[in-house]
Amino acid sequence: MLQRIWLHIGAEKTGTTTIQQSLKLSRNALADRGILFPRSVGDFNHTALAAYGMDDERGIEELRISSGLQDTSELAPFRERIREALADEVRSGEFHTMIFSNEHCSSRLKKPAEIARLRDLCLGLCQDVKVVLYIRSPAEFYASWYSTAIASGNTFDFPWPLPDHLKVAADWARMIRRWEAAFGAGSLVVRRMDRAKLINEDLLDDFYTTVGLPDIPYAVPERKNEALPLNALIFLRELNKVLPRIKDGRFNPDRANVVDVLRTWPEKERFQLNRAESQELEDMFEYSYETIRESYFPQDAALFSDGGRSTETSCRKRQLSLDDAVRMASFLWTSKASRN
Repeated sequence: MLQRIWLHIGAEKTGTTTIQQSLKLSRNALADRGILFPRSVGDFNHTALAAYGMDDERGIEELRISSGLQDTSELAPFRERIREALADEVRSGEFHTMIFSNEHCSSRLKKPAEIARLRDLCLGLCQDVKVVLYIRSPAEFYASWYSTAIASGNTFDFPWPLPDHLKVAADWARMIRRWEAAFGAGSLVVRRMDRAKLINEDLLDDFYTTVGLPDIPYAVPERKNEALPLNALIFLRELNKVLPRIKDGRFNPDRANVVDVLRTWPEKERFQLNRAESQELEDMFEYSYETIRESYFPQDAALFSDGGRSTETSCRKRQLSLDDAVRMASFLWTSKASRN
């Protein structure tokens, strides 16, 4: 019988893939200790949780497509299958704890009813649910967010100044209030994706200790920098305009593994904001972040360390030369040929 569920909700761009891959690789070791990392909501990233929680009016978007849905009429049967499949997994062994992990829960579930729907799913399995949320400094978050946005098929330049609808993405205090309202005061465990603030300066040590498993011999996945090299990002942004990621309601097969190949482009520079832009973001969120510091980290003088401060150079208006574009196309073609 389950005694606790740990619901790891991200946030996005806080090392969630590393955590999820480690949980997947450690699945058997966890099961031996009575801890279930379920498969029915996703092999390692439990995207079906966010797809489950979103209101029907959100339609069939990317997460629901990845969950095998094609029409809103399938949502009610889909939710029923998820409930039954999770209950079956819990009954399949002598588990006392379950760990969920999906970063889209924090970014996609914004309405009280959506979070409550996910809460009720959890409470149907166990009455003790703890929500784990990692947060990150705004300059690092938005730089990483933009790389992911382009990798996901978007075509826009980095929006600056930030529009209001994007400001809320890193308003961690507002996010915390939403989840506390649904799960109750004291239900959230807030951690910081900041090397100086992590236990042993290591994300996995920090996560496993947070969920009460400081001594488990967890697996360490190969750690890759998922952020696109800067020139590869600019190239992909233009490519997305003529070769969209979603076509006719399906993932476009013509794109193949273009993003994975571009991530291997031999360049160290990544998209980043400059010092002035970073400072503007810090000033923007000063009140929000001070509220979190007072509530969760009163022993610290500041919520985040200064280690992530960017350089003087801004990448927002960088353009790709014709020569660079040709080299990138040649790199893609050669990589494709070598895989055939």
